[in-house]
Amino acid sequence: MHWSFEPGAVAGLLCLATGYALAATRFRAALLRLGGPPPRWLPPGAMSGERLGRLTPLQVLCFFAGIIIASLALLSPLHDLGERFLLSGHMAQHLLLIQVAAPLLLLGTPGWMLRPLLKRPPFASLARTLLSPLPAFGFFNLVLVAWHVPAIYDLSLHMPLLHAVEHGLFFGLGIVSWWPVLGPVAEYPRLPYGGQVLYLFFQSLPP
Repeated sequence: MHWSFEPGAVAGLLCLATGYALAATRFRAALLRLGGPPPRWLPPGAMSGERLGRLTPLQVLCFFAGIIIASLALLSPLHDLGERFLLSGHMAQHLLLIQVAAPLLLLGTPGWMLRPLLKRPPFASLARTLLSPLPAFGFFNLVLVAWHVPAIYDLSLHMPLLHAVEHGLFFGLGIVSWWPVLGPVAEYPRLPYGGQVLYLFFQSLPP
């Protein structure tokens, strides 16, 4: 029942939570000015147009629920259980990061928070590369499969830094893999609903 203190995980999650809180309060006006207006057209999977500067209680709840789930995956006794004893515990960590925490973060983040970042280099070129369906699918599953090659998997269990890199990649690319379904920025649109269903079906096959 030992709770671990992974400095990288703690620092990363604190930075995410603090950045979100500051973006929602002190820096909201600056982000709206830097990001500019959203496009007038609706992305294919959007239910309604983006309301600039809007942040709902449900979004805040989703974002911090994602932070809490990620903290449980990385810092709770599940971490030691998965690293030392049970393969199922280790897989539960990965599922919490990729299938629960990552989509909650996307659901909780409005487009106006991300737009200034995604408009500026080098993030703009990275977003153009990763945030469309085929690259999101390909990069995520390539990394997922590579980390589960037995030799690499075993090595990560004996090297804490490598293990932290693994979890960081899973978390980050988990967000990328959910973007075609839940992405909040219209300039990098979601798939239409039928495409989302097919995307999620094919996304389930490599794991």
